[in-house]
Amino acid sequence: MSTDEIEVRPFLSSIRLHAEACRIALAHWHDLPAPKPRHGIDPLALGAPLLPDVALLHVLAGPDFRYDLVGERFREAVPRVKPGSLAGGGTEEPGLRDGFIFSRMRAAVDGGRPVGACNTYVDGRGYPRMSVSTFFPLGLDGGTASDLLVLAFFDREGAPDEDSRALAERRVAFDDVAAFLDRWAPQASHARMPGIP
Repeated sequence: MSTDEIEVRPFLSSIRLHAEACRIALAHWHDLPAPKPRHGIDPLALGAPLLPDVALLHVLAGPDFRYDLVGERFREAVPRVKPGSLAGGGTEEPGLRDGFIFSRMRAAVDGGRPVGACNTYVDGRGYPRMSVSTFFPLGLDGGTASDLLVLAFFDREGAPDEDSRALAERRVAFDDVAAFLDRWAPQASHARMPGIP
């Protein structure tokens, strides 16, 4: 078993469960005309089942991001996030700018292409969680984005216990979303998401 297989293995069920939704969002992003304008995002094209898992952010100087739109399931999983809040935590939680997810958001914005991440963490109630996220840059001007579309799925891993903190160490970053999904969740190996054509 290779190192990347060892790193990805804990996330396989979540990746496979959410791969089709990620493919739909990726196809929608690819279909947007340059410069991938924020106003070009079509909720109908994404599909109603995905909207609760979406967040839309604006890139700020600093560098930071402001959440402008936060889907219901996204907000339930990360209660501190609401419209107007800062991804980097602002002055209240400035350490968030050094975090793994923030770095993936920056990678999408600075690289001008979709990227992804899988990670485990412990939520505010002590429950171990796993997330599979894809980050889509919008408003590309000279390769740097002015906005960011995030599609994130948060799966609970079990009940709180003494070992929950160890989960926060698992992280996988991927820079080619399509290739990652093709490798770990081939289209023939999973069913389509209910409610999505």
